[in-house]
Amino acid sequence: MLSPRDYFLKAAKVFCADCARAKAVLAKAGVTALVEDTANRCLEFPVSAVRLLAERWPLMEVAITFCIAEEREEGPLLRELALALTTAAGFDPENDF
Repeated sequence: MLSPRDYFLKAAKVFCADCARAKAVLAKAGVTALVEDTANRCLEFPVSAVRLLAERWPLMEVAITFCIAEEREEGPLLRELALALTTAAGFDPENDF
């Protein structure tokens, strides 16, 4: 999702044991844009869905990714530049997105 504040593409990620818990809550809420990365043991989802985790697991650690899209000879590439750590309850879309 493109941030209107800084124009980075942003997504949310949870890691390790939190993946299964987050996936269950997000899927039940109808979030379909879930990307599981088994190699890195993380689940990526839209930043707009972070609030769905806050009621059940307010202290769940969530990373917000900062990405850019690059065009390469082999095709488009999404490049992750940084991660910002927060919690499900601590994420403030007005200031953090």
